[in-house]
Amino acid sequence: MSNDTWRLQGNRRAWVSEFDTVDAVTTVSPHAGGSAVDATPALPAKAVRVPATGWRAWYELTKPKIVQMMLVTCLSAMVVADGGLPPLWTTLATLAGLALTIAGSSVLNHVFDADLDRRMARTAVRPVAAGTIDPGPATSFGVTLALLGGALLCLGVNNLTAWLALFGFAFYVFVYTPLKRVTVHNTVIGGVAGAMPPLVGWAAITGDLSSPLAWTLFAIMFTWQPAHFWPLSLLIREDYAKAGFKMLPVTHGERATVKATWRWTWIAVASTLVPLFTKDVGWVYVVGMLLANGLLVRRMWALVIADRARGAEPETRLIAGPDSPGRVAARRAFLSSLTWLGILFVALIVDALVR
Repeated sequence: MSNDTWRLQGNRRAWVSEFDTVDAVTTVSPHAGGSAVDATPALPAKAVRVPATGWRAWYELTKPKIVQMMLVTCLSAMVVADGGLPPLWTTLATLAGLALTIAGSSVLNHVFDADLDRRMARTAVRPVAAGTIDPGPATSFGVTLALLGGALLCLGVNNLTAWLALFGFAFYVFVYTPLKRVTVHNTVIGGVAGAMPPLVGWAAITGDLSSPLAWTLFAIMFTWQPAHFWPLSLLIREDYAKAGFKMLPVTHGERATVKATWRWTWIAVASTLVPLFTKDVGWVYVVGMLLANGLLVRRMWALVIADRARGAEPETRLIAGPDSPGRVAARRAFLSSLTWLGILFVALIVDALVR
């Protein structure tokens, strides 16, 4: 998870971001004779995405918005572990090193998924899939970023931090990425890679992972990911089916996906309660946690209600027209999961600073 691309169509506009919150777009590739890739109808007006070129294409390979989000969770863990603002050099070296390793894994993900990305409307314009950047140079770029990140963490922070970041890199590239073609459990298993940044941040400050709070932060990130990803997968189910990815809505259907999302929502909520029982947090975190969990449960429950409203007929789709209740509920559930994560980890930072 290209720079946001805006295209005005009459009085309408569509937004396409790294988080792929728009369900489908029409893409035009300069390497396909200018022809449009078929898109699943999802918008009231067509949104045209043109593949990035030049330095923007290389930048897009790194999935910068994913990097930014992961750095917030890492920084939060550092502040909590330190009990205040951590040393400036340690902070900069840790964030830079982690950013490089995450960017490297994102680049290699572009390379390894390019064949399937070409089949999906939302990813057909990614630099490798569109042919803007060749796989060879992209692979070299990704490996170089990861090695630079690991070296920076090893020399500028500590060995444990470097190994944790490189483990996350390897798990994402060599476990999660191929699992998407093999098993529906890829989302849960792949959560290990996405949950590594808090451990990296904690190890940067303490040099070990002996604190239960470090693993609680890992658990919060891990349990968040299924509840975050599955509403998105509902929105782009047809794209995933076309590409051949083994995603839950494709293999088990929409209803099973909604039920699984609801279950994992409560698992994620439960994980946020652990710091209260271990007495590792103060009132600021409690307030943030209550607000975040209230928002998340409300949005996820709306998704459940939308699914129940369609009845038991198998031909009745949850994700139907562009403004169908199911589609709106899934989009809101997805966005609320991002808000949930942001509120929690910002609350952790503020809580540590004021205690």
